[in-house]
Amino acid sequence: MEVNNLQKINELLKPYIDYTSVLPGGDCVLDRMYKLMDIYGNPQNNYKIIHIAGTSGKTSTAYYISSFLTQANQDTGLIVSPHVYDIRERIQINNRQLDQLEFYILLQEFISLAKLNNIAATYFEIMYAFGFWAMYLKKVKYAVVETGVGGLIDATNILTNKDKVCVITDIGLDHQKILGNDIREIALHKAGIIHNKNLAIVVGQDNAVLDVIRKWAISKKSKMIVVDTEEDEENLLVSSLPSFQRRNWLMAKSVFRALQKRDDLISLGPVDIKATQLTYIPGRMEIKKISDKTVILDGAHNEQKIKALITSIEEIYPNKKVSIVVALKKTKDVENISKTLALIADKVIATTFYSTKYLKSESIDPRILADNFKSLNIKEVHVISDHEKAFKAALRQSSLLVVTGSFYLISQLRDEGLI
Repeated sequence: MEVNNLQKINELLKPYIDYTSVLPGGDCVLDRMYKLMDIYGNPQNNYKIIHIAGTSGKTSTAYYISSFLTQANQDTGLIVSPHVYDIRERIQINNRQLDQLEFYILLQEFISLAKLNNIAATYFEIMYAFGFWAMYLKKVKYAVVETGVGGLIDATNILTNKDKVCVITDIGLDHQKILGNDIREIALHKAGIIHNKNLAIVVGQDNAVLDVIRKWAISKKSKMIVVDTEEDEENLLVSSLPSFQRRNWLMAKSVFRALQKRDDLISLGPVDIKATQLTYIPGRMEIKKISDKTVILDGAHNEQKIKALITSIEEIYPNKKVSIVVALKKTKDVENISKTLALIADKVIATTFYSTKYLKSESIDPRILADNFKSLNIKEVHVISDHEKAFKAALRQSSLLVVTGSFYLISQLRDEGLI
């Protein structure tokens, strides 16, 4: 099959999307990943790994770590999940996406080999395996890899290199059906990326979380460093960096310092440092101007992420109420997310994202969302199921608008040329 546009690449991947709902173990079984990578010669063993887990901040931290290494003249691969606007976000070299033709040709070659060997794998497994293989072909020295869900049983946890650096960001409640309802259970899943004699770098947070990770690290004979992001802000050169991104950037800086010391990497000057802070991260406190309106795009989809978003909005736009367009997946904690968003909401439009044959996730009934907001004494609450109409309505009525709750919502508004 000749692959020359997004629709064809989606068709190429569709069988693996379908496998997700029928294969034993749901999204990932590590045995399948090991078998899959064996076919490609285990390329993931040929470069230095920085492996990142956490509930909040892991994507941004991954981008920033990759940017630090790139500024230090190290060929660096970046693998993140999910993508927001473009599937090529998932696999980058030196913080740049592959061009469309190269991405498509490589993916076609990769999947042809999988078909030849009768591999049944999920979309997530295929995309991670493809990323590991593409990094090898591109001859990277470092690969910065974000987990999908959790860590212990995540598709990325075939990364067992002894020189691996494990990074754990803020941990909170999310994906409870997979990871458990208790913060300690979730922390244990995240700690699962730490293997024998790795270095674990963990952001300072609740002691209950740190205790779980510390015990796991000790059991793996691994060193653990806790980073206090409050104590080191002298190199924050970009004043507009939101507070949660300052935290993620400072975490990335600590990781780079550890790599710099271990691998004798060059020091970075102010221009390089500033460049890392200006790293573009899709769908995270992304601010756009549409005519005279300000639109903030953030795919925050749990209470912890929403709180971080609100803190940043209050810093940049103090004492301002905002209009919110929101859609959530059916599995999300509607009550707590609504309560948190209500702290800054003047008006709310509850909407949906649409499902397609490539997208199996479903959004919650917007009437349920609206009922939650109405119980919180929001000035105006509306239900507009069509997200295009919802966005246009909010844009007409408000000068400061936040679109949040789902990366799918943001992505689809972008696809329709609205943002």
